[in-house]
Amino acid sequence: MPLVLFVLLNLTALLAVVLIHVARGRLTLAPLYAASALLTCLIWQLVQTGWWVEWRGVHVNAGLYGTLPAMLVGLMVVYALDGLRAAHAYLLTVAVSALASILVIELLVELAIHMPMPGAFFFPLSTHQALAVSLLLAAGFQLPVFELLRRIMPIGVAMAGGVVAGVLGFLIGYSLLTYGWQVALSNIRLEIVSALLVSIPPALVLLCYGEIATRAGLVLPARRLSRLFSVWAATEAEMREVKENFLHAKQTIGELRALNHALDTERKLRADQVARSPLAILEIDRSGAIAKFNPAAGRLFGPTLGEGAVVDDLVPGIGAMMQDRVPSRTFRLRSPGQLTTRHLHVTLLAGDNPDYGPAYSVLAEDITDREQQAFTRSIADRMRGIQLTGQVIRHDFANLMLAIEGNLSTITSALPAAPSGRVNQALRAIDSAAKRSREMMRHFGSQEPFLPPQLASFDLQLLVNEAIDLQRPAAEAAGVRIASVGLRGVVASVDHTQFVRVLMNLLGNAIRAIGNGGTIEVSVGIDGQEAIIRVVDDGIGMSQEQIDRAFDPGFSTKGDGRGGLGLAISHLIIDAHAGRLTLASMVGRGTTATVWLPLGVVDALPPGIGPVLLIMADEDKRDRLANWIQSLGGDSVEIGSATELDAVLDEDPRPWSLVVRAPSPSLSPAQRQRLRGFPQSVLGSRRNLLYQTDRCDLSPAMLKRIADFASHPDRN
Repeated sequence: MPLVLFVLLNLTALLAVVLIHVARGRLTLAPLYAASALLTCLIWQLVQTGWWVEWRGVHVNAGLYGTLPAMLVGLMVVYALDGLRAAHAYLLTVAVSALASILVIELLVELAIHMPMPGAFFFPLSTHQALAVSLLLAAGFQLPVFELLRRIMPIGVAMAGGVVAGVLGFLIGYSLLTYGWQVALSNIRLEIVSALLVSIPPALVLLCYGEIATRAGLVLPARRLSRLFSVWAATEAEMREVKENFLHAKQTIGELRALNHALDTERKLRADQVARSPLAILEIDRSGAIAKFNPAAGRLFGPTLGEGAVVDDLVPGIGAMMQDRVPSRTFRLRSPGQLTTRHLHVTLLAGDNPDYGPAYSVLAEDITDREQQAFTRSIADRMRGIQLTGQVIRHDFANLMLAIEGNLSTITSALPAAPSGRVNQALRAIDSAAKRSREMMRHFGSQEPFLPPQLASFDLQLLVNEAIDLQRPAAEAAGVRIASVGLRGVVASVDHTQFVRVLMNLLGNAIRAIGNGGTIEVSVGIDGQEAIIRVVDDGIGMSQEQIDRAFDPGFSTKGDGRGGLGLAISHLIIDAHAGRLTLASMVGRGTTATVWLPLGVVDALPPGIGPVLLIMADEDKRDRLANWIQSLGGDSVEIGSATELDAVLDEDPRPWSLVVRAPSPSLSPAQRQRLRGFPQSVLGSRRNLLYQTDRCDLSPAMLKRIADFASHPDRN
């Protein structure tokens, strides 16, 4: 059992010293110095116990050699890997610990004289002095042997040889100082085998540790032997260096503080510039995920942007830019829920350091407005070229229009008072086309590619019907049926001529896309605060590439080089009306053109509307209503009695666009019968009644406003 305890003590001390030294990088050498002090104190405590062990006839002084090898191993690794100053500090710790141990033991001896003490071996002071000096002699023997061996042997072997030499040096020194020359030689012969035996474990540990340290490049260079013993001179030289460093420390610290302040200021300035930049800036890591982004990026990309999101999901194609090292590119994006295409210019900056920081910095700028302006300029340039030609033919074309209008008037006067429905529809279409042509000729006479829209409130269904009437002959010739399924009373502020021009372009494109046969459906509706006009055809459709280029000036799907400006011009006209024009299509399944416009307030009557017949006994209300209708661009005939009504109906049998009558004057059944064929708004004390308003050219919104004004003119 004592042998087992000795082996455990020896190996535990060795492993503790080595592990503490390995951990010095995370800690300091202070724990190792503390361990050396503890091992030194243990030597004194164990020596007093008189502990010896026997193994196969070899007797080992366990008190001396239980912790001595571990203490010598600590000195060796500190000297080889941490430097001479660290070794000197280690030796100083051992010396101070030995002195402290001697003083404590002497104190216990004195106390034992005066009071009972536990049994222990107390050696004379000379023996303690010999033990302390022997420890220092072991160190003085170990380090020179290591320096000599390392010049001819590997470091691990030299360290193992050094510790063996240290153990033998301790044996020789302790024997000589304790027993004298004659007895010392006999003692050395008796204990040399045990000394060599206890040297084997520390030698093996240092052999392995030395080889590992050599391969890691941690072993310090060889030193001259004279330096091992020049403790004072080395300390003086090192102190001078420390003093010089101390004198320059303040200046060095000041320079470092100034440098750190400059770096911190630069970092804050860059962060502030990035935060204030109008460009969207994204920092991308090496996996393609977004690491950071500035506020401009958040405003540009919206809630879909977030740290950790894949940048290629945000803007498809950036991943290919990174892979191909493309420095910049412009993307055309249409996000879900957005009706317009955005143009995004992306610049890619690669990170300089592959081991630190983001892999790429992405700078994104929304150039939609710039692209739109360029698009507008390109169309305007083409329009100016067309206008130069148009100005040449404008004079002759104006004469032709006068001839058409004059002959149309002759035909109208020669026909019966009530021509058939188709003849009347054709005459109205010719008259409308002549008016639109004269408006276009006025445009040709200007120096601007587009005149600003002259906005007025219109029922959009009336404009749709007008455009359909103008394109109906072309549709019938192509075997195309046009159906209108819109709502009445959807009002928006538009330029009459320009908006009809847009609708004619859309209908013309649909007719050409259908070819022989097919259907076009035109609808008018409301979506939130916007009016919607859809032109849906069942023609050949368009590919995505064609849709992307549909609004480019000069692009045409007809394949014969004609046209190419209709959709581009329509796009600009709708844009000038603060609206949007979009296309959706699938090859073989037709195309849907959608016009979005802000809803308007009824503040004008449609042009060409007939007079309004006012039958009201209250002269004040009648006059106010007549003046208000006149302010909206309309005309009215006022009647204050039932007798006047018969005279007006006999003298002026023209169709009335609307009859507004109050309870007073009261009308006879015959008079009500004569008015039955006209749209009527009958004012009542509780609510107003409407008759035949489906035949009225006024929208329901306008009918309601007229009725409200007639009932309470003082409130409007």
